[in-house]
Amino acid sequence: MPGLLSQLIGFAILLVLLRFVAFKPFMRMMDERSRRVREGLEAAEKMKEQAAQSDVAVQKRLDEARQEGQGLIGQAQQIASRLQDEARQQARTEGEALLARARNEIQLERDEAIAQIRRQFADLTITAAEKVINQSLDKKAHERLIEEVLAESSFKKDGSS
Repeated sequence: MPGLLSQLIGFAILLVLLRFVAFKPFMRMMDERSRRVREGLEAAEKMKEQAAQSDVAVQKRLDEARQEGQGLIGQAQQIASRLQDEARQQARTEGEALLARARNEIQLERDEAIAQIRRQFADLTITAAEKVINQSLDKKAHERLIEEVLAESSFKKDGSS
């Protein structure tokens, strides 16, 4: 038994030595490693939270940008519609002005044509009368007579036939 007792004492000394020499440094190393792993996990969790917050912020900004873009599109459509309406109105106004000018020009040409026909008719009447009576007539007197006849007839200055 003395051998067993000496082995037990040796084993106990070995355990005490191992505890101070190997086990405590090993445990410190394991605690340090555990602490680093825990810090790494905490840092990863914080990064995950920050990423989630960033995603929320980015989504919010995208929604705001989308709404702003839709607002701009709406404004652009309103402006385009207004410009089309203004262009139509301007074209309508210009068309009406052109039509009015054309009507005035037609009226002026019609009046000029009627006056010219009256002059030619008076000249023809005087020429015909001179040939009939074979003498020269007073042109002014005959023109006045012709004007009176024309005023009484259906061939009036206002153009009614």
